[in-house]
Order: sequence, then structure tokens, then C-alpha cells
Amino acid sequence: MGTKALESGNPLTALDCIQKAYEIDPRPEVISRLAYCLALQQGEMSKATSLCARALREEPRNPLHFLYMGRIYLLAGNKKDAIRIFRKGMGMARTPAIQEELSRLGLRRPPAIPFLSRKNPVNKMLGRLISWVKDR
Repeated sequence: MGTKALESGNPLTALDCIQKAYEIDPRPEVISRLAYCLALQQGEMSKATSLCARALREEPRNPLHFLYMGRIYLLAGNKKDAIRIFRKGMGMARTPAIQEELSRLGLRRPPAIPFLSRKNPVNKMLGRLISWVKDR
């Protein structure tokens, strides 16, 4: 019920339900959801970050934890770390929620040759080639 409340935009109900679930069964998925709710509803960024980091340590290959950690970073105003975490999560599994977060942020891939400018013709052509190869 807490997850549904969170997805439907009711963080207060979600926080209450997820806290009760955490007291009964503190699984990593519950911990990361609780962390996000604490950040969203109460603004407790440091507690939320440490809880989500704990969930990531316990289940380092679960992209859900990366999603919530990235969202916590965004709520804290830390876009750079949010992007880094979302990209790590995409490395674990291509989840639509993380893809949506990244596209909402309007990200650009890093240039193919980082020491050249984005406008450099070599970077442009290599970028297009890399993009074409990845889409295949």
C-alpha cells in the first residue's frame, strides 16, 4: 500500500505505511523507499542518504535503490551526484523509471573525445557514429 501511495503522489500516507513495513521487515527495498519518503516528506536528506546507502550496500545490483538515491540527491539539489547514481543504476539494468529521470533532466552524453570541444567536427562525427552503433 505504501508503494501505491508513493506512486500516486501521496507521500504522507506512503511514509506512514512504509515506516510500519520497515518495523516489521527491514528489507533493503523497504529501506530505500523509506529513505525516499523521509527526504520527500520531512526533508531529512542526511538520514535518507545514509538509509539508501545502506540499502545499496545490502543489494548493490538492485536498480530500485539507485533510483531512490538519485531522487534523494535531486531533492537535496545535488544534480551531479543524482546523474552519476542514475547512470550507475542504468548499468545494472535498463529500468524505465531511471530512463525517465535521466531524460527529464535533459542529459547529454559526454563528448566522444573529452579534451575537444563539443562543436569540434571530429567529436560530432564520432558522437553520431557511437550513437548509431549503440542504437543497433
